[in-house]
Amino acid sequence: SEDLTLHEVYQAAELIRQTASPEANIIFGAVIDESLQDQIKVTVLATSFVRTENLPSEAQVAERDLEPVEVKPQHYSNFEEPPYLRRKRPEPAAKEAEQNGWQIISDTSYPGYTEVPLWVMAGYMTMFHEIENAINETGLSRPNFVFVQAGVGALAATAAFHYGLRRVGDESEAVRLITVEPTDADCLLESARAGGEEIVASRGNQNSIMAGLNCGMPSMIAWEIISRRFDLFVSIPDDYSERAMRQYYYPEAGDRQIISGESGAASLGGLIALMTDETLGRARERLRLGTDSSVLLINTEGDTDPVNFERVVSRGNDD
Repeated sequence: SEDLTLHEVYQAAELIRQTASPEANIIFGAVIDESLQDQIKVTVLATSFVRTENLPSEAQVAERDLEPVEVKPQHYSNFEEPPYLRRKRPEPAAKEAEQNGWQIISDTSYPGYTEVPLWVMAGYMTMFHEIENAINETGLSRPNFVFVQAGVGALAATAAFHYGLRRVGDESEAVRLITVEPTDADCLLESARAGGEEIVASRGNQNSIMAGLNCGMPSMIAWEIISRRFDLFVSIPDDYSERAMRQYYYPEAGDRQIISGESGAASLGGLIALMTDETLGRARERLRLGTDSSVLLINTEGDTDPVNFERVVSRGNDD
């Protein structure tokens, strides 16, 4: 009833907090129901149960042996709808947008929603054109490795568009493409490990500091492209992203300082993992990645979380 005090609400929430996991995100509220009179009813809704005890704490890779293929979107209408979408259709956001006359703007895709994500990917292509122009104007060597951070995979798919065909019979000229994801949100890596025929959800909780990459399922149309073209899928724990942020912030002599956030630094984090983690040595050797390689990294954000950015870079670059 209206006699319920805020202190009593807090007491009920605290009982639940003490019982639940320390990592649980608890949101509570109160509703007045006069019919209960002097009684109190407590309802607990528990969601997002994910098995995380077997998630790796180190960087992981998945390799694929891909045949030369032209990468261009086709036959999206014939793409088999994955089971998780068949169960959940219609998408809540899509349903609400239709009811209110709204337009969803997203770089992920699902059956019935592919046109706008393709527009977004076309916009991403501008970055690669600008990169090519900068390389040509400065006389820098062209990259033979491109590391791309990935959430649902739209930016990575755009990289596949840009670098196009793998040259047959001349591996020295082929641009190797590598995705980098958080270990806690590695849906592309899991999809590659599953064979690449269909998209697979990440086993993690999508709770990485690389917030822009906390995606549990690949974009349908992006994966169709990525699965044909990428050479390696890498997932990294948060500490590699932090090392990369500090590397950008404290550059080597003569290099420019770069302000890079957690997701922006992920591609460099993946490179650091491949070059320093001996458990990834086989993947490094198969890629022929070494100190004489020309590597392109893309920083996609600045210090979007100023508090965490200051925490990370204040430690100095002692890695």
